[in-house]
Amino acid sequence: MRGTGWKACALVAAMLWAGSGVGERAAAVAAEGDQATPGPAGVGALGRLEPQTGLFQLAATPGARLLGFTVKLGDAVKKDQVLAYLDTYPLQIAERDRAAAQLAEAHDRLKAQTALGDAQIEQAGGQQANGPQARLARATADEARVAIPIRSLQKALDAAELQVKSATIVAPIDGTVLDIQPLPGESIGNRPVLSMGDVSHMRVTAEVYETDLPRVQLGQSATVRSRAFAKPLTGHVVEIGRMVFRNSILSSDPAARADARIVPVRIALDGATGDVPGLSGLSNLTVDVVIDAPAAAGGNPQAASR
Repeated sequence: MRGTGWKACALVAAMLWAGSGVGERAAAVAAEGDQATPGPAGVGALGRLEPQTGLFQLAATPGARLLGFTVKLGDAVKKDQVLAYLDTYPLQIAERDRAAAQLAEAHDRLKAQTALGDAQIEQAGGQQANGPQARLARATADEARVAIPIRSLQKALDAAELQVKSATIVAPIDGTVLDIQPLPGESIGNRPVLSMGDVSHMRVTAEVYETDLPRVQLGQSATVRSRAFAKPLTGHVVEIGRMVFRNSILSSDPAARADARIVPVRIALDGATGDVPGLSGLSNLTVDVVIDAPAAAGGNPQAASR
């Protein structure tokens, strides 16, 4: 009897333990069901900070030499303001002034010839308006006026003005001088003379791997981080490139891909970027970008209803 009682107690204990395990597993499954399905991860990329209008790199005719700048690094400039002169500028100014003087002289000659012709016609007309003397006077006056090359001299002056413009470098927009390349007297070659942009509004161009592009859409929010500013900046995707390039922004990580194929994605920063201390002076700064994933459309219906 004692043996039978012991076996019965053991059987009851085993049944209770098994039931407890089933309950724990059921509770765990229910708890997992209450949790929303994790959404896709955001897209990470390297980017660069730049003026919203883009970076203007002003060039000149290859082979020209720089005469000098009228501005310095960091100066605010206005549209059409002269920023620099090439070494041909003095010569082009002299040619322009010579053409202007020749045109002015021609106008004076034309004015004098017209007055003389009118006087001769009037004198001849006093004798007989349609007589030989009057006709000869009119023909002589017309011939003298035609002989003065006003049109060709005006064209020469216009060409000289264009040469003067080609010897100057002017600002295409209102903005700030961000970089100055050559020194006075140096040959310019193929490099830009000066770089400028409107730094009152900044943007970020992120280099997104082509394999990540399907997860990027217009309007997606983004977070921009750098040690150069105190807190992260936020923005949203406003433009997705249509061409694939090799990456131009290199990571400091030696294991990072150095020949990746990327698509440029432009991000407009939220708020007034001019209010962020030092941001306007950080053009071309390398930044870390995370383009946030869209909100997950799925999830547990029961959890959503609670």
